[in-house]
Amino acid sequence: MKKIFLMIAVMVLLGDAAVVCAQKQSRERELCGENDQGVCVSARKGCREGDQNIGQDSCSSSSLTCCMRQAGKRKQGKDRSRSSEKSSGEKIVYETRNGTELTLSLSLPKDKAAGPYPVLLYFGGGAEFAEFLNARGIAMASVRVRFGNGDIFPAVIQDAKSAVRFLRANAQKYNLDPDHIAASGSSKGGMFASMLGVMNDIPEFEIGSNLDQSSRVQAVINFCGHTDLTRFYQDGADDPLVHMDERTYQRKNQEFLGCDAFKCQEQEKKASVVTYVSSDDAPFLLITGANDHLVPVVQLERFQDLLQSAGVESTLDIVPGADHGFHNLFGEKQQKEIEEFLKEHLQSVSAQDVKKN
Repeated sequence: MKKIFLMIAVMVLLGDAAVVCAQKQSRERELCGENDQGVCVSARKGCREGDQNIGQDSCSSSSLTCCMRQAGKRKQGKDRSRSSEKSSGEKIVYETRNGTELTLSLSLPKDKAAGPYPVLLYFGGGAEFAEFLNARGIAMASVRVRFGNGDIFPAVIQDAKSAVRFLRANAQKYNLDPDHIAASGSSKGGMFASMLGVMNDIPEFEIGSNLDQSSRVQAVINFCGHTDLTRFYQDGADDPLVHMDERTYQRKNQEFLGCDAFKCQEQEKKASVVTYVSSDDAPFLLITGANDHLVPVVQLERFQDLLQSAGVESTLDIVPGADHGFHNLFGEKQQKEIEEFLKEHLQSVSAQDVKKN
């Protein structure tokens, strides 16, 4: 008799689970499309990316995330293989820290006689973006900064500011306009670019060469970059599309901040761009995907609210159906937005407007 009752109980639970599963699979079809269901694997197999199992249950949010991630990879595969994350242009040493040379790759428009050119610093490669900018008369510097391997914050902002000062100090040499400098990047690169837009007039962040030059920028484009590290873990836990793994979070905190996760609120606050928002910040264009599985959309929404409350010009574009990463956020509409944004803010800033740190 007990076995019969047990079997009935199991059947009821399985029935409830089947309903939940059907609801989740319906959501998967809605977001990923009917043709992408092959990547939403069964509960027995889980969902794997490389060697890391990120979902034991095909009805779990992590399985949905994997479905979206894999669908996005296939959709963007050709673009990724064509441009990847490589940079192009002349490699230049902009600073030396403890014997280590820090470099940037400078890409200039083909018409050398048309300069001096406004320039955009990009954090994270960006060969495709360089082509886009060069075709519109804007130079691009793909900047390498210290990150990981024991180099913790504020190393990244110190290096980023050094790169800006270097370009200003050497503007004539490289045919650049020192009064028209912007910054951009994707994911953590977007966060680094945003730091340049808000972390101003702080002596600790200004070290190295060319200290007689300003490290301010006149515009920032943040592609799906982190903005508030103090709330990042909770934001991810609250977002059903984001796979927030405690072990990964701990590793990234150690890598970037040098402290244990959940025990370094002061360091997280110091490294968060939301901490520094003020009325004299650079104009921002924020672009993120509605289906971002790595950086919660609310991070960009909250940053947008703070910027506007402070009177800073800012625009937030949440791209419908788009996942994380530059290649998912560089559609025709976004290209027009970027072109108009840079035309306005890299052409309308006069030399007198450039503030010295």
